[in-house]
Amino acid sequence: MYSFKSRVRYSEIDKDGIVTFPAIIDYFQDCVTFQSEDLNIGLKYLKEKKRAWVVAFWQVDVLEMPEFSREIIINTWPYELNGFMGYRNFTITDAKSNRLLVRANSVWVCMDTEKKRPVKIDIIEKEKYELEEKFPMEYASRKLSIPENLQFHQGFIVESFQLDTNGHMNNSQYIRAAWAYKKSRKKIFSLRTEYVRSARLGETIYPKTMVSDDKEVIVLCGEGDIVYAIVELIYQKEKDFRLKIVKG
Repeated sequence: MYSFKSRVRYSEIDKDGIVTFPAIIDYFQDCVTFQSEDLNIGLKYLKEKKRAWVVAFWQVDVLEMPEFSREIIINTWPYELNGFMGYRNFTITDAKSNRLLVRANSVWVCMDTEKKRPVKIDIIEKEKYELEEKFPMEYASRKLSIPENLQFHQGFIVESFQLDTNGHMNNSQYIRAAWAYKKSRKKIFSLRTEYVRSARLGETIYPKTMVSDDKEVIVLCGEGDIVYAIVELIYQKEKDFRLKIVKG
């Protein structure tokens, strides 16, 4: 397991003083990139190999969202590396009590940045990333469905500040974009995101949304109904959610 300690910053919280979901994704992304750098298979190594890790799916379940100034520990470990696919868990715990606050599952694809297609994971990376046991949780399907009767919204253009070192829109930026179109004020207990296609500088993204009693879906589309990402927010009664966690 790889871990780093942090403290919830003012720039990461919402109007209620609670850390935002995009900030949670940033914590996870920072954690895995820190691990790669410390293992000497980080950005420089990947650039020389013309490789990149691209996230394909997030499932983030919340027991308790950290508040401003709280000291937390972010943890990550891979539990499976197979072909060009990588599977990785994340957790956030309270730094003082070690209480579990957030848990997550993620699916990653190793890409050839020159040929723009998946490629088998390098043997060096396989040797350096130590596999650990899969976290005991209820795992959601990584394939999200697009509901009917979506509401269409005005599009926005991908700007340079939204790009990462791979030259496309960073995965947390899709979450931030989706948040601008979130309508329900209900408490979110699970975030699921399927990344379908990478958006690049200057491309226009057209959000489409659907709200029901138990969830909200934001589909980020391109020209001709190309789908970039599907963001699903699950609203659930706290009692029922915690029962699922105990069961898992």
